[in-house]
Amino acid sequence: FSQIVNSFVEVGLGAHLHTEDGIDDENFDIPFAFGSHIGLGLNFGSRKKMEVMYRFQHLSNASLGDDNPGINFHLLQLGVNF
Repeated sequence: FSQIVNSFVEVGLGAHLHTEDGIDDENFDIPFAFGSHIGLGLNFGSRKKMEVMYRFQHLSNASLGDDNPGINFHLLQLGVNF
């Protein structure tokens, strides 16, 4: 099984600059945020070209603005590497 499937973890932390300061009715006060994410995934198939991954991501302005609602994203990704 390990010869046809590889698992991986990804972790990230960084700054984000946005063209808008809100999403729908959520106002983040400033178009700048800090983000963090963690993802878990599998590469599988012949030559491990297929990939499925789940990622949780959080964005927040770290209270640099008047409002700091923060926002969370849940992403599911299916890809083919070539």
